[in-house]
Amino acid sequence: HSAQTAARELARLAEDRPGTQVIWVLRNPAPAWAQEAAEAELGEDALPERGRLVLEAGRLVRGAAPGVDARPGRVVDALAPAAGGALEATLRLHRNGRQAEREIVEVDRILSLTGFVGDHHLYRQLQVHECYATSGPMKLAAALLGESGAAGAGGADCLAQGGHGPETLVNPEPDFFVLGSKSYGRTTTFLMRQGWQQVDDVFALLNGGGS
Repeated sequence: HSAQTAARELARLAEDRPGTQVIWVLRNPAPAWAQEAAEAELGEDALPERGRLVLEAGRLVRGAAPGVDARPGRVVDALAPAAGGALEATLRLHRNGRQAEREIVEVDRILSLTGFVGDHHLYRQLQVHECYATSGPMKLAAALLGESGAAGAGGADCLAQGGHGPETLVNPEPDFFVLGSKSYGRTTTFLMRQGWQQVDDVFALLNGGGS
């Protein structure tokens, strides 16, 4: 959704600034937004703005904005400096590791919106057991993955989640807790209210009210 937001805003910029060209590279040859778009059209998306974003992004991929050149099914193989401060990006058609065609495009700016995980170097030497899938602390990651699995193929509804309990915040490192968006790792359902609940849970633990 971060990439979709950027593509939408850049499409608007291209309308106001003729000559602006946006190349949107997507790894997936057929972005799996169909279910989200269908829910948005039916008014069933729990987050209406997200639904509208998905619909707009789908239109951009299908060529709705002349200033946006969407190229699904490609990955960036290499970056190199070009004349005048520009950059050369080598794009490869993504075909499950097989040899595939490449092309070089010259650009002025690159936005790398391919997912996010917090910087863990601060506690790299501490005893924090992290989930291999999400890079979040293991106990909370297990609770979130279980929640997502129970919700079925559509994943968990971020608005429906409750607190996950103080016990999910405990690490092998004594009295050390990872809170907020960093605690969710790559899991995308974090809301601010979850972070506030985590703070309450940690104070309960420190005051002897948790496990």
